[in-house]
Amino acid sequence: MKNSAFHFLLFCLVVALITPVTAHAFKLVPMSVKMTSSGRGASEIFVVDNSGAKPIAVEMNIFIRNMTEEGEDILTESEDDFIVFPAQMIVMPGQSQSVRIQWMGQEPDKELAYRLVAEQLPLNLEEEVNDGGRINVVFRYVASVYIVPKRRAQADVKITSAYVEEGNRDDDSNNLIIIAHNEGSKHTVLREPTLTLNTATNKIVLKSDQLPGLDGANILVGHTRVFKLPSPTGLHTGPLEADLQFYGKR
Repeated sequence: MKNSAFHFLLFCLVVALITPVTAHAFKLVPMSVKMTSSGRGASEIFVVDNSGAKPIAVEMNIFIRNMTEEGEDILTESEDDFIVFPAQMIVMPGQSQSVRIQWMGQEPDKELAYRLVAEQLPLNLEEEVNDGGRINVVFRYVASVYIVPKRRAQADVKITSAYVEEGNRDDDSNNLIIIAHNEGSKHTVLREPTLTLNTATNKIVLKSDQLPGLDGANILVGHTRVFKLPSPTGLHTGPLEADLQFYGKR
């Protein structure tokens, strides 16, 4: 593996010597795939497309994907779950390169989430900047890869807590906190959500345009997401009863 990386970098350097110093973007398709653990569905083809006028060097890596409560990715290197071929490439101007990923793991009992990361390596390797330092110029695409179990999988999102907390004293606004957990066996995206809040005295229904950050949010299997939303007028601080419905759950 080390020899392969060395030869790839050496080739990049040779191309750099005959190529003007310019960074060029590329395209990666598709951006999301679902794969099975066996059969034809256990492999998938991605395409790296160079529509620019100069050669580009691209490296592909797959990472195990977890998520913070705020929805940020936590990526951990995947050791033996996939074979990626080719993992490193030079794509000439106007050309495309197919990349095959092959699942090598076991049959999962729940959906597994990964990220395929395609990074453009600058052929000049380093670029001078005005202050005398050096910076690597890198373009990056991040695609979603899900390994689905043979048995039927579905998401099961439940609100574990909902409450209004006191907000910033400067603008005298409170925050509505919604904590949701996916107890199911596949991820889900909260499309067109409707949130119903019940208090001792009234019922408030919030539609998707009133739920910024929650609408379109992804919740991976076994993960918890925390959403901080503007609190509707008339709600006092403290706990609430809440029900969440969204497209695909109804």
